[in-house]
Amino acid sequence: MSRTLLLRILSAAILIPIAIAAAWAGGAWFAVVVGLFALGMAWEWGRICDPPGRLPVQGAAIVATIVAATVAGSAGWLATAVGLAGLGAAVVALVAVRAAQRAAWMAPTGTFYIA
Repeated sequence: MSRTLLLRILSAAILIPIAIAAAWAGGAWFAVVVGLFALGMAWEWGRICDPPGRLPVQGAAIVATIVAATVAGSAGWLATAVGLAGLGAAVVALVAVRAAQRAAWMAPTGTFYIA
């Protein structure tokens, strides 16, 4: 078994019970756990999409978009959350195009998906 597969299985073994407990508790607990999970996904996506050796402008834009959309969604402002996700994805796309990334479509589509 490869090291990356083992790491994924271990992560799932830890995160699944946390997600189930948060869903069972509901309310603010669920919102906090969803926000933390989204933040972790945003950080990882930023690392995947941001080319090494540059200032992490794109990664910061991804994280800011997902945090803003998650907070708006948790407050019950769903239309605002979708609008923020779309606006943030557009900003991420502009950063990716200006950086002349090979797969410039990956960063904004992933950002919108996570948000």
